[in-house]
Amino acid sequence: MKKILLFAIVTLFSISVFAETVFEYNGVYYKKTSSTTACVIANPDGTKYSGDIVIAAIPKRGVLTTAIADSAFYYCKELTSIDLPTSIAVIGKESFRDCRLLKSIELPNITNVPYDAFGNCKELESVDISNVTTIDEYAFFRCEGLTSITLPDSVKTIGEYAFFRCEGLTSITLPDSVTNLGNYAFMLCYGLES
Repeated sequence: MKKILLFAIVTLFSISVFAETVFEYNGVYYKKTSSTTACVIANPDGTKYSGDIVIAAIPKRGVLTTAIADSAFYYCKELTSIDLPTSIAVIGKESFRDCRLLKSIELPNITNVPYDAFGNCKELESVDISNVTTIDEYAFFRCEGLTSITLPDSVKTIGEYAFFRCEGLTSITLPDSVTNLGNYAFMLCYGLES
């Protein structure tokens, strides 16, 4: 009897902790990472985000959004825009992969664009990556809408295939700070002129 009672208490505690750590605010799902921070996650029921999304601090809960989880917006093919707060310091792998209608995004406080973060975002035309130091493998794979990109002086590493098949890319400014340029970083960028 004691074992059953203990099991019931542990189960109820686990359910209550889970209910408090994952929550929805204005149509976006978050997971608390501490008592004052949270990261954006994919919709737990599998429904994809669409339209215009605004990520913000959650004042009612006193929570600051600091990250986008791995695959949070993966294959949200009807996501047209996303407004991120400056508190976002981390985006996960494949976080925006296959967001085919996304045209622009500002990531002013991101230092690492992770693996396949924007892969196959075919309509992506502009990205603000003003503080980036590392662009990982496949980060902008098949972003055919990108026509030019200016990398900040902070960039040191561009991974393999980072801009692979960015067929609309006509110019790129590589700063002297780039000390590690991965193989095939600009492969099949047919329009690249300078």
